[in-house]
Parts: sequence; structure tokens; C-alpha cells
Amino acid sequence: MGPCHYNHQLEPKSILILLVGGRLEDERGKVVGSQLGKMNKNKNMAREQHEEENALVIWNISNCPIPVGHDPLQVVPRIQTALEKLRRDRPYGPLSITAISDNLTEIPGEDVMRKLSSSGISLKHADRVHTDLYQWSRRNPPPATIMVITGHEELEHLASTFSGLEVKGYRILPTYPQSNPAPPSLPKLCFWETLLSDADNKLETTSRLIFSYRLDRGTGESPWSCSVCHFDAPSFEDFTKHLKRKMNKNKNMAREQHEEENALVIWNISNCPIPVGHDPLQVVPRIQTALEKLRRDRPYGPLSITAISDNLTEIPGEDVMRKLSSSGISLKHADRVHTDLYQWSRRNPPPATIMVITGHEELEHLASTFSGLEVKGYRILPTYPQSNPAPPSLPKLCFWETLLSDADNKLVTTSRLIFHGTGGYPWSCSVCYFDAPILEDFTNHLKSETHAYFEWDRFASKNKIDRTNPANMQLGRSEEWDLLAKPDMMRRAEVLKLRGAFAPPRSRPVDANSFKEPFKSGE
Repeated sequence: MGPCHYNHQLEPKSILILLVGGRLEDERGKVVGSQLGKMNKNKNMAREQHEEENALVIWNISNCPIPVGHDPLQVVPRIQTALEKLRRDRPYGPLSITAISDNLTEIPGEDVMRKLSSSGISLKHADRVHTDLYQWSRRNPPPATIMVITGHEELEHLASTFSGLEVKGYRILPTYPQSNPAPPSLPKLCFWETLLSDADNKLETTSRLIFSYRLDRGTGESPWSCSVCHFDAPSFEDFTKHLKRKMNKNKNMAREQHEEENALVIWNISNCPIPVGHDPLQVVPRIQTALEKLRRDRPYGPLSITAISDNLTEIPGEDVMRKLSSSGISLKHADRVHTDLYQWSRRNPPPATIMVITGHEELEHLASTFSGLEVKGYRILPTYPQSNPAPPSLPKLCFWETLLSDADNKLVTTSRLIFHGTGGYPWSCSVCYFDAPILEDFTNHLKSETHAYFEWDRFASKNKIDRTNPANMQLGRSEEWDLLAKPDMMRRAEVLKLRGAFAPPRSRPVDANSFKEPFKSGE
């Protein structure tokens, strides 16, 4: 088995190591004062990082289990050995290692969990790493290094995230099992088995192992946490008891689903606005009527309806937003429905029904996703505006206008409407990772300079605008904008001098002023 090969193009000052396998309070969208406090904290952290490097390890133990014959108690020293061989001039500082899985009680099992926990590894019930990546990078400014150990499929899904992190100054070190074929789109990787087999006892480690604090909502800084239930356990025993109760609950839910069927409605309100003359308060009963007429043998169980748009304050506007929200519809600032489809299907096994209301172009882009969901047992009900021509590649659809006009009051609905929010709240922004407890906080966030900056940053990334050029950054627009834009610009300018494996092609000149905001500052 050959040695590990990594890309050494960027020199880190702190290290994030991710061995891969939800959601936390986001500071974005808060007042300028909180941003100033964070900036001062980051400056102090940056000074300390000239002397030592921090490290975080997140390990998806479902995708990268411990191979047969390897001792679980040797995982920590093997990781420390790998870190030391990648170390630059500075010694390591605190090292946090977290093992992630959505099925910890079976992979790796309770006995292995106990050994890992006793060796200093934190345990987290979760099915994705994106939020942890984002939150750790917010608290540990670049230059930094991220090692992602998971299967090649998840690595490819994370490629765009890696690109964004490398532009900011993070060095990416992906690692995956040797049994997987190497995807050509990824750089040279280190095999997981190679890392675990490297028993170099002569190497003195400089890292200080600590239990990592929880990156999700919770009550404290426990090394045992469940991101699904927002639960922090005071002890290992309490954590395993919680997971077992959750497993029994899931089994009971599976039995109940033979009697009733969950349903999700995702509505892209930008592509399918409410037609003139229709009452926003009647959208929910019309959707329930349509679902009942298409119902199979089982009655419906919980029904979640989410309206998404990348410009909610204009389409549908605040007044309509308030009416939709009062009728039980969740609101989300986003430009695509794919993430919601994936997350909901992970938590709601088939048989289940998914209605997607959007324009035919987005439906065609989702055709392969629909096909995969139908193979698993989900029923897909695409709906789109009557003004659009029906694409031949899609099944028979229901016209949006027809659905809203069907006032069949004699039909008794079986579905139970529930709020469906990504972080526990029915108002969320996918651009800023922001969840609002009330509608007013959500609308205020959408009007904030912080939201405007991250919207512009996303636009600039997609259109390859040079964000190292001060003329493109709209500096001077507001104090809050500058607090975000200036550090980003300086980091990118430094990083682009030494380009990483995932760095995008050099930007071609683009007019940054071509970005059109959904609102103007101060309105």
C-alpha cells in the first residue's frame, strides 16, 4: 500500500480535517455590533495561529468503517501520525475528532462506539457534513486545511463546496476507501486504509486532543449529540439510550406508514406565482383537494408545504407571504428545490407522495431525480403553469391554474398539515444558513445588508466576477457590507497567488454592477 499523496500548494495556519460519513444558529443577518465582535475574535485567533495550527476531524463512519483487523483504540494515534506527517513549521494546537453516522448503533456498533469515545472521539448522529464544514470555517479563519474522508460519491457532491473553501484559503485533503475507484474530477487522495496502517511510533505528536463542542443547536458542549433531535447527552450512556429510543420510534413510524402516507409539496413561487384573482388563503385547501383526488388506498399522514423563491419580498411580496405563512405554508429563500427533495426523502421513507410545483424547465432538470425517487417507491406529482408547453419527457401533469380553481368542498381531506422547516423553523434562508423563529425576523433578514452581501457573493461566484478587485466589491456601501467584503477580498487575493487543487479558472472580466438586487438598501 503506497504512501499518502496530498496537494501542498497552500500553506495553512490552522487545520480543519474532515473524515466524512443539522443545523445551527447562524450569526449572519444579526446586527453590525455582533459582526464587529466576531471580527475582533477572528483577529485574535489569527494572531495565535502564527504559533500553532488547530485541527478538526469529522469522520463519516458509515462510509468509512474501521476495516477488519484494526483496533478502534488506534484510530486517534493513526490520525495524529497522519497530521504530523503533513505538519508545516508550526506545531498543532487543539485537535477535535468527531465521528458522524446516521446509524451509529449498527455502524460501528455500541462496543466500538464506547472504545472510540474513551479515546477522545466525539460522536454525532447526523447524515451530512456541510453544516459542520461551514460552522467550523466560520470560527477558524483561513489559511486552513480540510481533510474529507468519505466515499467518492459524496466527495463529488462536495466539489463545489471545496472550490469555495479553497478560494477563501482552505487546503482540501480528500480521503476515501481504497475499494472505491478514484473519480477523475478529484485530486490525488489518501486511502483510508493507508492512514490506519501507518504505525510510525517514532513520530512525536504536537496536537492536543480535545472533545469538540457540538455544532448543532443544543443545550451545551457535549461530545455526544444528535443533530436530528437537537439533543446533547451528558454521558455516553444517555446518548446510546437516546439513539435506541429513536430507532424504536422509527420502527413504529415505519409500521404506521403501512396505514398512512406522508406527503411533501415543494412550490417554486417564482416560477408558479398565484394567478390574479386567486386568494392566497385558498392555496392550502386547493392543494389538499388535489392530493385527495389522487390518493391511493392509504389515507395521508403529515403534509408539509414549502414555498421557495430567491426573491420572496417581491414575489409574492410581504402581504402574500404573511397570508401563506398564516395558512401553514413554510417559506424558504432558495433558488432550487433539489436539496429539500433530498432531505425530506431521507427522513420520510416510501411509500410517500411528492408534489413539485414549478416551471417546465426546472421540471426537466429534475427528471433524473424524479426517476430515482420513483424507483425507490415515491410517487411524483409534477405541476406547472398552463401557459407553458408540456415537455414530452415528463409524465402527465396537473396544470397549476386547474389545481387552484378546483373548489370541491365536499371532499374530506385526510392529510394533517405541519410546518416543514430545515432547522426547526418554518422560515429559512439557504443562502445565509439562517432560520427565523418568527416571520418578522425572516423578512428583516431578507432586507438586511448581510443577506444582500451573500446574495451578491453567490452571484459573483456563478458569473466569475473578480472578487479580488476592490472596484467590483461595492465597498463603502455600508459598514456591515464592508465588514464582510473586505476580509473576503483580502483572503481571496492571498489565496489566488497559490492556487489549490479545487480552485476555479482565473476569472474573466465581468461587470459586477450587472447584479440586480431584489431590493435596494434602505428601502
